[in-house]
Amino acid sequence: MPLSICTACGTQFPESAQPPAQCPICEEERQYVPPRGQTWTTLPALQQSHMNAFHEYDKGIIGIGAGFAIGQRALLLQTEGGNLLWDCVATFDPAHPDSPEKFDIPPDPVVMTEKPYGN
Repeated sequence: MPLSICTACGTQFPESAQPPAQCPICEEERQYVPPRGQTWTTLPALQQSHMNAFHEYDKGIIGIGAGFAIGQRALLLQTEGGNLLWDCVATFDPAHPDSPEKFDIPPDPVVMTEKPYGN
């Protein structure tokens, strides 16, 4: 069974026979929900229509995103002490064939995510 991903906020949910009835992130009053309402996709479907883009803001600071959902992007911070992935994007895959080799994206960076609204 594929994992459902909310097309409004990009949150992925656990496996289930049906997509969730609602997205708890999008139910929060401060979250933008498109006029079409809450809809769902899967990672395989998303990978057919969206591809990560990489932008080097400065040495060791790389933005990663695919323009999906609310347009979130992750920041990969590369330091001598290790790598930190700040936030996450629904399409992030460090093994993606289009990941620029010059960024040397590690297969298992430490990942920091923002706390969902209302928690």
